[in-house]
Amino acid sequence: MANETKQKKYEIIVNFDVNEDVVKDSFNKRRPFLMKYWLEEVEYMNEKKSRFKFLPDYSTLRLRYEEVLNSNDISNSYVRFDDYHAYVMLIDKNSRG
Repeated sequence: MANETKQKKYEIIVNFDVNEDVVKDSFNKRRPFLMKYWLEEVEYMNEKKSRFKFLPDYSTLRLRYEEVLNSNDISNSYVRFDDYHAYVMLIDKNSRG
C-alpha cells in the first residue's frame, strides 16, 4: 500500500434550489448544477478549448463531463456558488419543447 495513489472525488453535479420563474412543477424546486471550473475555456499551446478537454481521453473526469454535456445544455443565466466553486444550471436537452 505504500505506492497507493489517492484519487480526488469531484462532485461535479450539485442540486440547488431555484426560483419560481424557472420551475414548472412547484413541488420540485431543486435543479442540477454543473461545476463551471472545468467548462471554462483556456488556451494552452495556441489551442483554445474547455479545460476538461485538455484532460487525457481516458480520464474519468473528462468522460463524466462529456457524458453530462451529451444529454444536457448549460444555462449561464443561473449560477450558484458554494464555498469553493461556481456551478451553472443543467437543462435536459430532451425536456425542451
